[in-house]
Amino acid sequence: PTPLLATRLVSDTEHTAFLKDVLATAKREVMISSYNVLPERLFGGDQLGRAIIKAAKRGIGVYIYYENRPW
Repeated sequence: PTPLLATRLVSDTEHTAFLKDVLATAKREVMISSYNVLPERLFGGDQLGRAIIKAAKRGIGVYIYYENRPW
């Protein structure tokens, strides 16, 4: 695996842009870990949800680890 080079992400805008870039350039799989994501973040102006769907359609395995739940 090639490690990602990232600086400290501070704002929602920086996090969203980073996630969208990773999803757009992934070659095999992406794991997203989050404690809380509001529907507005997935389906609002940033369209993070659309980036996840596009990656999945390209055959990228997208795994979302949410709120430390065991499933």
